[in-house]
Amino acid sequence: MTPYKAPSVNETAFNCPHCNALAEQSWKTVAVRNIFPNKPPSVWIPTTTNTTASRKGIDPLSLIGEPGSADRLNAGKPVLLGSKGLSDGYILNLNISHCYSCKNISVWAGESLIYPYSTTAPQPNADLSEDIRSDYIEAAAVLTISPRSSAALLRLVVQKLCIELDYPGKDLNADIGAMVAKGLNPYIQKALDAVRVIGNNAVHPGRIDLRDDRDTALGLFKIVNLIAEKLISEPKQVEQLYGLLPDGALEAIDRRDNKG
Repeated sequence: MTPYKAPSVNETAFNCPHCNALAEQSWKTVAVRNIFPNKPPSVWIPTTTNTTASRKGIDPLSLIGEPGSADRLNAGKPVLLGSKGLSDGYILNLNISHCYSCKNISVWAGESLIYPYSTTAPQPNADLSEDIRSDYIEAAAVLTISPRSSAALLRLVVQKLCIELDYPGKDLNADIGAMVAKGLNPYIQKALDAVRVIGNNAVHPGRIDLRDDRDTALGLFKIVNLIAEKLISEPKQVEQLYGLLPDGALEAIDRRDNKG
């Protein structure tokens, strides 16, 4: 499973919201300058007739201006947007991450990613069923605006996973016990127990736990993918490899296993 590092304002490398590559990010603050005389701002909108801009690949949100120009504004003193008498300065807590891989920028307000409108959750395991993938993608879509809703959907995903793996899906603790009895890998047992304990045992699938936060939801995304990788993807890959064996080899293996 490819490592995934969620985009975060506290990191200098993560999976880019634009290209999804795990890449270094340079951070930039946002400077403001009065438009004089007072008038609406000029907004560049890409069109098919704007061939010069199109050839240069200019995006409506691009880094422009000479290097270091922002540092000269207001002698580098931060100014709150909306402060009385604001002319030039910096917007506090509005920052930009610049991807070294695709060169696109992402805009952050505080700790929240506001552009592009994207999820910071890892992509779902490709072997999840369509129904479960749909719930997973919905949980990813609401992660930024409602981590608690995201976590509730992910518990529903785990319940559906148990059902697809031929377990009742009504009591996660009972399902884990049944899996262990069948020789469940101890690491997967720990992952499932983590889901159960994070849910505080009493929180049923689809219910919201008021203590859930973004980190809780991100942990649940990772656990769902880990469970899918070990219980669905790896067995599928082994079966595909086994299916490549010629009939003679399969018959020899069968005789060995059923000897006596």
